[in-house]
Amino acid sequence: MLWSECTLSELMNIQTGASFGKDEAITQRKDNYVRVLRGGNVSPFYYSLKGDDLYIPKALITKDIFLKRNGLITPAVTSLENIGKIAVIDRDLPDVVVGGFVYTLRPFISDYYLSMILMYFMSSPVFLSEMISITKKSGQAFYNMNKEKLKGLVIQIPQAEEMKKIVIKINSLFETINLN
Repeated sequence: MLWSECTLSELMNIQTGASFGKDEAITQRKDNYVRVLRGGNVSPFYYSLKGDDLYIPKALITKDIFLKRNGLITPAVTSLENIGKIAVIDRDLPDVVVGGFVYTLRPFISDYYLSMILMYFMSSPVFLSEMISITKKSGQAFYNMNKEKLKGLVIQIPQAEEMKKIVIKINSLFETINLN
């Protein structure tokens, strides 16, 4: 089977999350506010909605940044240990966005198997080393993954049938182990 080599920018849009001031955020759900996921919400292969999530006014958000099914999220500004944590969004989340230190990766084709293969490949040690190589220290404790360089990273994508087989096999293997 043939695999295609392409850059991430050929497969997806990479977008920075919402910017907001500390004084604009609250810690409890309220009408006309949206939940903001931060780097701590992203773990390898899954994301979580937490009790300490922040909420910001919906008026600060453009509708194109709400999380959608088959999109991916990964920390953009974080510690080195968190570079490469990536999760697929499993459903449309019409009142959830990511914060400015998290990237949303939206494949141009919304397809479960494509998103899963992207997550698995981007979580691999080879791709992880590529992401670390484009990450630079910013400030005293945080590292910033350069979005333009991320877009230029090369990835191998199998044809649709092979992609589906690979994802099914990996998923079945994960079912036999406890990731938590």
